[in-house]
Amino acid sequence: MKEMTEIGVALDYIFDQIGSPETRYITAVAHTRIIGMKTSLKENYRFELLDIEELLQSLIYPDSSDHRAAGIVEYPQHLIRFYVLAAMMMIDGKEQSLSLLRCMKMFLILAHASHLLSLKREKGGWFLTGSAAFELQHQIRLRVRIPEPK
Repeated sequence: MKEMTEIGVALDYIFDQIGSPETRYITAVAHTRIIGMKTSLKENYRFELLDIEELLQSLIYPDSSDHRAAGIVEYPQHLIRFYVLAAMMMIDGKEQSLSLLRCMKMFLILAHASHLLSLKREKGGWFLTGSAAFELQHQIRLRVRIPEPK
């Protein structure tokens, strides 16, 4: 069984493999912002909301039967919802950023993944761990420390 102990590798795997396979069409700008959120969580252990006006403009869900139009891409629905909810929480709370820990708590709920993954407070901080069901399904033993935001 493969061991996963690096937070960046674990986040890549979880965002890509855990959650609904359903997709939605979004603008290319929204796609770029969601990728930016994932990168920020991996590198800085937080998601920062810099410009609310640009954010709102990028979150337009196109309602078009021709999804091949320029600037429209298909993306996993659970990650879109994760991004929107994180942004809404920051706007409502008048916050500039959310920690990786708070984001992971949201993600586990939105991806309906609490039976596969859990966040545990132990000596030395918070850890993201895979359940026995996760290990069986993915053949990965997951235990990663959630770092404090940079």
